[in-house]
Amino acid sequence: MTRVLDSKFGWTVGGLTGPTISRASGNFVWSAAVAEFGMILRDSKYKGSATFTSVAELARSARGPDREGYRAEFIALVEMAESLAKQKMVARARAN
Repeated sequence: MTRVLDSKFGWTVGGLTGPTISRASGNFVWSAAVAEFGMILRDSKYKGSATFTSVAELARSARGPDREGYRAEFIALVEMAESLAKQKMVARARAN
């Protein structure tokens, strides 16, 4: 599955062309996960096929040393947002 992170520069996740996220530093990958989360929350037209699950997977892959626990807290926040989004979808389905 290829997800475009930046259509102008061609950064992709899992793509075979152009620079890939697998070659990026851990901090860059972490920043990409945080940016992707923001795009989902804002329902940005640039979010592409980003999902809460993909954000959590990307963040987990780049967690690295986390002495203060901020990265673990971010991952928990993403998981909580996903859970709330699912609850909202279920509530909407029941209302209809």
